[in-house]
Amino acid sequence: MHDKTGKPIMEWDGIFICCNKVFLCESKHKMTEEKITMLVKRLMEFSNKLEVTKDFEFKKLLGMERIGVACATFFPRELSVNELGLVVAYPGGGRYCVEVPSKIYGCHKWCNYLLFVL
Repeated sequence: MHDKTGKPIMEWDGIFICCNKVFLCESKHKMTEEKITMLVKRLMEFSNKLEVTKDFEFKKLLGMERIGVACATFFPRELSVNELGLVVAYPGGGRYCVEVPSKIYGCHKWCNYLLFVL
């Protein structure tokens, strides 16, 4: 995402759109409390960045619900992120496990499919 002069103002490792929801993915090798805090801060700034971006494809995201996705190959159990409303993806049992906050469960079945193929 760039401002009117072409300067980068925000980047994400992945952006998924489903219905009126925008899933903003941040992936790390090792997730830490500081990285979770930064993810939440960036989620809160996202709407403001959409207002000033010159990129039309991002302007289309204005007004959509933002949902953060924290993905890591090492996600310490002591990190408590469920109350933050983040989707969490981490390895377990030979595949990735995905924890979805309750606010997403009422979402269209394709949104749920999208999250489980992450």
